[in-house]
Amino acid sequence: MNDLRDRFEAISKGRSVRVNERQNTLFNKDFNVSYEEETASYLTEFTHHGHFEEAYCFIERWIKRHAEKLDGSYTPPPTGHIDCRGVGLYWMLERPFNRYWADVQDAIRQQYALLERERPNEGVTGEVTVESRLMALRGFLEFLKPVADDVQAAILSPSSVECLSVVSPSFVEGLVALGLDVPEWKIRKMHSHLAERSFLVLCRDWLERVQPLSSEAMLPRDTDTLGLSCLTLAVERGHDFTAEAETQIAVNRKLLESRGTVAWPDQIVWDLCLAATKDAP
Repeated sequence: MNDLRDRFEAISKGRSVRVNERQNTLFNKDFNVSYEEETASYLTEFTHHGHFEEAYCFIERWIKRHAEKLDGSYTPPPTGHIDCRGVGLYWMLERPFNRYWADVQDAIRQQYALLERERPNEGVTGEVTVESRLMALRGFLEFLKPVADDVQAAILSPSSVECLSVVSPSFVEGLVALGLDVPEWKIRKMHSHLAERSFLVLCRDWLERVQPLSSEAMLPRDTDTLGLSCLTLAVERGHDFTAEAETQIAVNRKLLESRGTVAWPDQIVWDLCLAATKDAP
């Protein structure tokens, strides 16, 4: 308890902090923080289940912001940033991201060490140099580091929300579920990105099933299901699809053209998919 008290008092700007245990009941929050004006001190309370790092981080951020407001030194986040510091359930988003970020760092460190140690294909004509691959890995970490910093600070910049909508869509969906002010266009863009990823998976699955067949062979029934699933996604979200989806549609359609005129009914699905990517919502 003394360690926690010292940790919280380090950012309370001279105000004392008490750390108490609270009963682990159905209606009690696992952790809580409040300010007592009579004693000019902070009271933090934890149940048995409330002792975890993200809970401590929430309380640190809460105390720091509150103390700054009392001292008149508080500066609100820049316009367009999402402030999550006062949301107790934010830890439910922070913890999975912390695990994701740790996994990414561990994976890149391991790959980095492997490349430096084994230097595969070094000297092979046309092979990407080991130094270039190492630089790319470092660059990816540097790209994600500001996002991880924002998540830890619980103040999310527009660019971080943009990145999270791609690498961790459930994080942004969680922000919406917590009632935080996520711009509507970002939500739409996130959903469109997920739809396009699903569309491409289904398109390529269709391609893998059709490619080995001879031009005389009938297409399996499940290719009809895959094609119609692609069409459904294209009709609903195709107006936001990128050139990657259009290229994949063209590849699938070209394969059918190579099968001759007998395949024209199946080509209609891909023609409609392509048309759907051109239409405005």
